[in-house]
Amino acid sequence: MRTHGYVEAPEGGYMLSWVDRGADVLHQAGRIGKDMADALKAEARRRSEAKTWFGHIAFASVLARKAA
Repeated sequence: MRTHGYVEAPEGGYMLSWVDRGADVLHQAGRIGKDMADALKAEARRRSEAKTWFGHIAFASVLARKAA
């Protein structure tokens, strides 16, 4: 098993696009309203501009072998 993390701080970059896509998917699915989706995107950008942004994605991979 191997793991590694991807971190963005103190400004957002790539992960801001994840916030945008996530907010849009939640809105399209009817889970949140348009105002909430817009607010999530705006807050992510506010934090990035204020240099208080922290984003982290953990990745893990597992390789298995078939018994002989």
